[in-house]
Amino acid sequence: GNPNLESIILRLSYGNFSTLLTGDAEDVVQQQLILLDKMPPETSVLKVPHQGAKDCCDPEFIKNLNPQLAVISVGPNQFGHPAEETVSLFQELGVRIVRTDQKGTVEVVADGRNWWYNTTRR
Repeated sequence: GNPNLESIILRLSYGNFSTLLTGDAEDVVQQQLILLDKMPPETSVLKVPHQGAKDCCDPEFIKNLNPQLAVISVGPNQFGHPAEETVSLFQELGVRIVRTDQKGTVEVVADGRNWWYNTTRR
C-alpha cells in the first residue's frame, strides 16, 4: 500500500564517480538491502530519498555508502522536509549537504576521474 516502499533505486557509475538515486525509498527498504547483503558500494553522491523526511535514511545504510555529497531535492512543503534528524545525520557523518530549496537546481558533472557540482543559486 505504500508506494515509497516500491521506489526504484538506481546506481550510476562512470570511472571514479558514482551516484545513487533513491527515489522515495524509506529506511525500511534500506534495512532490507543491508539484511539481504545487497548494499550498493560506496558512492560519491547520494540523492537523499523522500525529500529528506524523518524516516528516509537508515544510519547504517548511509555509513556504508559513505557519500561525499548528499543532495536533498525539496521545495516548500507542509511536512517540514527535510527533517532536522536527517540533516543532523549527514552533518554528523561529515557529508556535505546541498538542498534544492536553498541552492536551486543542482547539476552534478563527472569526467570519469573527477566530479563537481553546480547550483543555480549561490
